[in-house]
Amino acid sequence: MKNLKYIYKLNNTINVLNAKVSANSKIGMGYIIQTYHFSVDQVKEASLHKDEASCLDCPLSFNQNNGKSGGCYTHKGMQLMGLKSMLRSLNRKFDTIKEYSESDFLRFVETVKNTHKVDLVRFGAYGEPILLPLNVVNTLSQLGVKTTGYTHQWNKPQYQDYNQFFMSSTHTETERQNAKSLGFRSFFVSESIIKDFKQQNAVNCPASKESGKNLSCIACGLCNGAKRGNQKDVFIMKH
Repeated sequence: MKNLKYIYKLNNTINVLNAKVSANSKIGMGYIIQTYHFSVDQVKEASLHKDEASCLDCPLSFNQNNGKSGGCYTHKGMQLMGLKSMLRSLNRKFDTIKEYSESDFLRFVETVKNTHKVDLVRFGAYGEPILLPLNVVNTLSQLGVKTTGYTHQWNKPQYQDYNQFFMSSTHTETERQNAKSLGFRSFFVSESIIKDFKQQNAVNCPASKESGKNLSCIACGLCNGAKRGNQKDVFIMKH
């Protein structure tokens, strides 16, 4: 199966739409599209630092922690190695990366549609997925049998329409309830096991370590926002 990409510049970000076969056991085996969002400075320096334009005010970002990692899982292990490799590749081709083009985007979509069945669209494998225009999110979501996406920007008025596609990333019960009042389902990162999660209309992430990794993301598909009718929140232990 082909690895297909559309790379473009938009405002102060470099964005990668990457369609490929997943080799990640947590995500599951299948053909997936993943989106990545880097700042221009990150690509120029081939470094994850200076992430203001890509991660915005995410509490786990470098820019919100005085240049140190805030503990994001993408700053660790194999995820970090993969991102560093991608940044080096983007750095080498930086001068050839063009501005976003609707026709180029639709050409990528048609190529994928005509050659592969997409099992999962994973928005924001790195960076904030709200950096994707809503029409792009909507079009990509229609390609996949299932989708996942998470945003820390759920409390900003200009991003409320993304609640149809993305989960709010929340870290306290107050945040979870505030997100719910704005129409967002939550992906709640907890410091401890939530024993009464069923009473709270929530489920433990089936791909998490504490749940026994019962299902992959491709098999599960719960983290798809509000559009497809799911109502339950999802929680996971901090990792």
